[in-house]
Amino acid sequence: DITLGDNCDDSTQISLSFSKEEIVDVLTYTCADLNNGISDRFVKIYATDQSSNVDSCELFVQIRDNSDNLCGGSGSDTLMVAGALATRDGVHIPGVTVTLFGEGADRSLMTDETGVFSFEGLTLGEDYTVSFEKDTDHDDGVTTFDILIAQRHILGVETFESPYQVIATDVDNNGRVTVSDLVRLRRLILGLDETFSFNNQKSWRFVDASETFENIKSPFPFTETIDITFMDESSLAVDFMGIKIGDVNNSNSINSLLTAETRNASVKIGIKTQGDIVHFISQEDAIVNGLQFNFEDLSDRLVEGIMPGVVELTDDNYFVNRKGLNMSWTDAYEGVMLQEGDILFSVKLKSEGSADQFISSFSQDRSEWISEDLIRKQ
Repeated sequence: DITLGDNCDDSTQISLSFSKEEIVDVLTYTCADLNNGISDRFVKIYATDQSSNVDSCELFVQIRDNSDNLCGGSGSDTLMVAGALATRDGVHIPGVTVTLFGEGADRSLMTDETGVFSFEGLTLGEDYTVSFEKDTDHDDGVTTFDILIAQRHILGVETFESPYQVIATDVDNNGRVTVSDLVRLRRLILGLDETFSFNNQKSWRFVDASETFENIKSPFPFTETIDITFMDESSLAVDFMGIKIGDVNNSNSINSLLTAETRNASVKIGIKTQGDIVHFISQEDAIVNGLQFNFEDLSDRLVEGIMPGVVELTDDNYFVNRKGLNMSWTDAYEGVMLQEGDILFSVKLKSEGSADQFISSFSQDRSEWISEDLIRKQ
């Protein structure tokens, strides 16, 4: 049974369909859709109201040729394993390689936008293992904000409330959250590293969604595969949760499909040039706990270095290469109190007359200001 309703329409005004684009109220399956007389699959149903708002859900359908053997199979002698992959907020994860290992049955598939996987035609009494891998875009969702909240956790200022935050922070894949993880996070943000490759770390890890943790601050080791010994029935709805490594606050691009990331109004920062020096000046009284600046497509021959102001930057806080200038700084405790007119930091250029080129390379989308109440601003 499906219960329908929204804030404006009753159930009689909501249409159901197997297609998002048009009304399809019947699905037909033939022998070509069955494997040895059996098919277990997820089917998506779309609900559309009078204002063209659309929502959906998935149903699991079992199809059996168990009466007249019309399709040439018993309809009951094969089994399957199936489930779905989603983020911490329930957004389905595409592009995950799901691999089945078993006697003579090794095979792989790639999840689509539904995040669903299924392997049919499994044999009674055999042993099987299902593994998951997604290893792309290591920097997706990783910003200085992640460093700051991880740093506060390590120092005991504000500890994590979820075991999944701990897993996301363990970027060096050693089963612990330490300063080493913060160093590797910052190296990725600055562009010194392109991946979290230490200890064969991948960009995503997958956790059995039904797993509970006795100690949320130390959830290691955890279940990352489906292990079936002497399979005697189908394993259905075996769901796993995807954790984007380094993305402690869960702001990756897949999760943003659910809700747009919210940031407060822009911060007022002034820019003043003085010969070959560009000063960044606070235009308001504020307390800052984190900064991230990015200048794209910037020749390393343009920038000589960064000079600290009231924000005490060191060489570990910035990196210049042919891709640009990246800067990342945090203060996990009380932050830095700024007054209007304070110079945050300054950038020394290698030649006069290049300030306009430098300023125009600023990337607002990849820059952030983190206030004392851990609010991210641009």
